[in-house]
Amino acid sequence: MINILFKALGVIMSKATDFEENWDNITFRLCYYTDIQYELQNLFNAINDYNELSLLRITADGDDVEIEEVDDFMDSKLNVMINKHKLKKQNDYHIQYFYNINYFENWLKKQKPFTKVEFDKIKIIVNEFQFTFSGPNFLVSNNWDMGFDNKDLSDIPDDDMLYEYVTIPSGRNITFNTKKYLITCICGYDHSENSSDASKRCYDICLRNTAATLCVTFVSELDDNLAVLQGIRRVKLPLYNSSVKVKLDTVNLLVEIVEWIYGNQSQTKIKIKSKLLLDRITLDVDSEKSLLDNLPLILRNSFDQAKERYHFVMLERRDDYAKELRNLLKDIKSQSDLYTAKIRSLLNNLLRDVLAGLLFVGFTLFTKFDQINILILKEKLVDVLFKALTVYFFTSAVLQILSGVNDLWLSRRELKYWCNTTRELMPKKELDEHINETLNSRLNWTIFFYIIITAVYLCICYISWNFPCIWKRYLN
Repeated sequence: MINILFKALGVIMSKATDFEENWDNITFRLCYYTDIQYELQNLFNAINDYNELSLLRITADGDDVEIEEVDDFMDSKLNVMINKHKLKKQNDYHIQYFYNINYFENWLKKQKPFTKVEFDKIKIIVNEFQFTFSGPNFLVSNNWDMGFDNKDLSDIPDDDMLYEYVTIPSGRNITFNTKKYLITCICGYDHSENSSDASKRCYDICLRNTAATLCVTFVSELDDNLAVLQGIRRVKLPLYNSSVKVKLDTVNLLVEIVEWIYGNQSQTKIKIKSKLLLDRITLDVDSEKSLLDNLPLILRNSFDQAKERYHFVMLERRDDYAKELRNLLKDIKSQSDLYTAKIRSLLNNLLRDVLAGLLFVGFTLFTKFDQINILILKEKLVDVLFKALTVYFFTSAVLQILSGVNDLWLSRRELKYWCNTTRELMPKKELDEHINETLNSRLNWTIFFYIIITAVYLCICYISWNFPCIWKRYLN
């Protein structure tokens, strides 16, 4: 299908002038010749068969010209434009093509690895390209049937994760594109002079972009093409330059390093591994060269030493982590006991208040049963006494609840503050999980008992407030 299109273009290109090609369009000019209408019709059919969304537009002197009308413009130059902007979609990927490899090279040179790209997964067919290189989401070839590499990307970090570990200056619009530019295999590459220089240059550019998007996963700061490595030394250097060449072996080693750092790891382990790697790199790196110029010389040794140091660090941290966890559990146990003590205290105070109220009523009103009717006659005095008792109950309940809630809130806040301040190994997310899973159930039960005891206090207040009426109506 694409070969028919390239063949139809090749026939016309032998007579064309002012040829130009970019990502969106192919443009050229034609002078009239005998078979021009036939060849343009073949080109139109080939374009339509390849992708119905692509358009062939012919103009002469600023006016659109139909293919059937070409013979009427024998004295005019025809401007021909093929619109490639609307990409062909096949399965889960898009397809783009370039007829001229030199213009494909020009397009590649303009691509910055950290600028947002329009495609998630794309195959680019380039006429006369000498070999194929591909990754899970990016493929360049001259063969329509070549497929993507099926490498698993689950351990390669996405942009959202990298934003947590790589500092980007405010206002910079940087996209990491680590998965989109990744190249993992090459087919048919000839190291001799048989492969065209243009094909090799395109391959070098793509490998450079791949390496750039991989190595920024472990730098400390990134500002366009300027990287900061914060290890034993703080090194600021260019990420790459236009002349740097990267081998596929270096790219594969970078992939291995990125997977080692980010593969199914906690936030703490990711930071430790990145720090250990940068410690070694910053000792050996030459700040006068770009990072990609340095890496082929130092990366393997830095990676091996980082892995060895990581095992020793984790053994030391394991004991420290266990000690930190024990201290956290002690603090949580104290907090749990506080919840229990607050419930018990509120319940005891409720019983105390009820008993005090009964004693008050008993000693003030009912010490002499023969005077009950006399006291009842003094309704205002009795009413005042019981309303005063109601105020006591209500005030006692409010003060106890406010005091208890305030103590619980302050102690919970202090627990989190001191745990966050003194923690060294435990991630904040894990710390919060331990605290919430242990104390949330306690908090829920405390709230439940507070509601019950508050309801009991309200019932007592209601009875006390209306006791004279209740006595008259039901007990007298």
